[in-house]
Amino acid sequence: VVFAKGSPFTLAPSTSDSFVYMDEEVSFLVKKFGRADQGGVPYYSLDNEPALWGGTHVRIRPAPLTFKELLDKSEALAKAVKAVDPSAKIMGSESFGAMEMWGCYSGTSNSIPACSDWSTYKAKYDWAVAAFLGEMKARSTAAGVKLIDVLAIHWYPEDMGDARINS
Repeated sequence: VVFAKGSPFTLAPSTSDSFVYMDEEVSFLVKKFGRADQGGVPYYSLDNEPALWGGTHVRIRPAPLTFKELLDKSEALAKAVKAVDPSAKIMGSESFGAMEMWGCYSGTSNSIPACSDWSTYKAKYDWAVAAFLGEMKARSTAAGVKLIDVLAIHWYPEDMGDARINS
């Protein structure tokens, strides 16, 4: 996956370069359905549950994600989408739940690998959701475009612990 192709888009992507270009996919969707403000695809999700990649996608992601990498990837993909459809809304970080946004990067959860670079952010932010939003706001200001429109956090009420959370 490459966020920005850097060359003209086609409606029949190359099958010989081994890449999927996200901005080209957005271009395809805009051509098919129109821009978001014209009734096209209104929202783009940056990814799915990034703190779990090192465990759920080991073949393509053998190491845990660092917080800086989450920010860099979020910024790059949001810019690529907004360059093609500035009216689209971006959802991120698509964390697996409150524990990721609260504890993953501070190392307080035994079930989630702590990011090796959290110390860079913990002096300024008390939890990861504040760091994600604060850093993405700063990057948005620098880029001159809003990079995150919707904070998306997954919640699984059927999760088990000492008792079912819905009990």
